[in-house]
Amino acid sequence: MTYYPKISSQRISKGYGYTIAGDTSAFADNAPSNVVEKYDDVANTWATKAACTNTTNYSSGFQLNGYGYTSGGYIAAVTNVTDRYDNVLNTWTTKGTLSAARKALSAYSINGYGYTSGGYIAAVSAVTEKYDDISNTWTAKTVLNTARDSLAGFSLSGYGYTAGGYVAAVSAVTEKYDDIANTQTTKTALTTARQGLVGFNLNGYGYTSGGDIVTPAISAVTEKYDDINNTWTRKTALNTARKFVNGFNLNGYGYTSGGYVAAVSAATEKYDDVLNTWTAKGNLTTARYSLSSFSIGNLQQSIQNPDIQEIIKHSNKEMIPVDQTASRAIDGTVYTNTASSNLFITVSARCIIDTAADVANIQAFSDTAADPATEASGIVGIEGGLAGEDVSVQLSFKVRPYQKYKVVSTISAGCSTTLGKWFETTLK
Repeated sequence: MTYYPKISSQRISKGYGYTIAGDTSAFADNAPSNVVEKYDDVANTWATKAACTNTTNYSSGFQLNGYGYTSGGYIAAVTNVTDRYDNVLNTWTTKGTLSAARKALSAYSINGYGYTSGGYIAAVSAVTEKYDDISNTWTAKTVLNTARDSLAGFSLSGYGYTAGGYVAAVSAVTEKYDDIANTQTTKTALTTARQGLVGFNLNGYGYTSGGDIVTPAISAVTEKYDDINNTWTRKTALNTARKFVNGFNLNGYGYTSGGYVAAVSAATEKYDDVLNTWTAKGNLTTARYSLSSFSIGNLQQSIQNPDIQEIIKHSNKEMIPVDQTASRAIDGTVYTNTASSNLFITVSARCIIDTAADVANIQAFSDTAADPATEASGIVGIEGGLAGEDVSVQLSFKVRPYQKYKVVSTISAGCSTTLGKWFETTLK
């Protein structure tokens, strides 16, 4: 049996946090570095790793399919460089360049692709780009409604978010990016406008911390974003106020590291969203601000899965699976989610092939079109199996409110796919 997920290069490794490059000067932006450090949350230690390819500050970082990436920043000028970090080999590799060079940009990854938004070229930028790690290409997407630099970015429930930043003054703007519709939508603003803040997702919510309110007022503010209610709520502030700080989520906790106070900071703090507390942890070995970061590891990647985020968020609500087998088919018939909430679907099927060269598989599709063509799941089934092979397979996918969906069978002559069970779950 062969399974073809959309994210085919996903790797499993123990989770660690990483900080990359940044500036070591007294906020003069003239001492960029190539320092890379790895955080072990069990040992509470930072260890120096292979230096990044370029000496930069104000770059962005994100993890994608088991690798870490940095993009943009400032070297001798604003750059479009993208580098990939392999935490297993401890190596950096230069990848495809951004279409638009930018520094002080945000980044996040959603649904198997990386994204950068905003930043600064010769002026504040609204550019958004999508990175495909398989083709190693960046593609321009719909621009932000409000151009900003020094903004935060995070992923949440299958969407990308940008928050805060600087336009002609510090900004409180929040925008949501829908990669299927390729749209940017303005959402509820931060309670406190800030630039140079960090963003991360944690257990089904978005968070921003630190930043600069009005120069030189450095902020310790932490805010939590609830995407269902579209609200920002103030939470416990950082112990150490910092601007141009960075951070990541790791094994169920949020972290901030580096930044600038009255001097360059090496501070690291850990956020517990259950207790709503920040705790000082081991310092960076090299103090830096305007650094980028990401985390790599199986638990962290699982928590970023939008379906898991949503299930965690609604774990106090009743989830009722309904057996729809009698009214569903895996022949491409189109159905509609008529509810105002997401629909979680699990389909099992029996796949039988005739000869070793045959194919028998199923795949889900969902979008707003009358006949949806956007992949909602990977392909599950048999291809190139044993003659006469007979297997049971299962796929799961999510359908957004009011979207269409279908499950399609692909079979060779003489082969078959038969629906087993079809369950649909909504949040009540």
